[in-house]
Amino acid sequence: MHNNLDLYAKVEDLLGVEEVAPSLYKYYSDYLKTIEFNSILDIGCGSGEFLLAIEREFNPKNILGVDLSNIMIQKAKDKGVNAKAINISNLDEKFEVITAVFDMLNYLNRPSLIEFLQSVENILSDDGIFMLDINSLDGFESVAVGSYIVDDDKRFLTIDSYFTDEIYYSDFTLFTKENTLYKKEQEVINQYFYTIKEIESHTSLKLIEAKNISLYQEVDDKIFLIFKK
Repeated sequence: MHNNLDLYAKVEDLLGVEEVAPSLYKYYSDYLKTIEFNSILDIGCGSGEFLLAIEREFNPKNILGVDLSNIMIQKAKDKGVNAKAINISNLDEKFEVITAVFDMLNYLNRPSLIEFLQSVENILSDDGIFMLDINSLDGFESVAVGSYIVDDDKRFLTIDSYFTDEIYYSDFTLFTKENTLYKKEQEVINQYFYTIKEIESHTSLKLIEAKNISLYQEVDDKIFLIFKK
């Protein structure tokens, strides 16, 4: 799994994430404006852009980002973000706000999902808020499937994706130029479709908001969820 994450880390900037990120971040910041908080944990923090935006706007005392990709963590640290390559089950502190941005939860298979939600409960403060976004069924069926090719002269990336039996399969093939040769890397990265009802069934946290959102096309490709302890 870590190899998969590290390959994704190498090509994230080629996937159009930066263009839609501000629109997604706004859903999080709009809610954070309505509460008081001094600590925030971002799970799957990637290169740290979300936490940088949160720090600029709210300046909480305690900010931590965690990710299982060492490449991503190094990128976040290079930007000055407090970040660790650690599983949240090994954290021993509590946070008033926990976030999982850009469909992070969809990368977890069912056993991992159950374990993840239990860990979130354990490290969330009393009355704390857990915010996340997940891919909708329309997002998987209408937006994500197909072939994607991008070339920036140094890297040539192809992604072939399909969705079946509630699993989204993405075959990543990356060619990276090294002098006159190209290094090839290939990984399959899976995502899993979950209904809101199933997520609720695996946690004692209370769902207080669910909002359909559209980032990429006219269809509502994501759902923004807020839980409270």
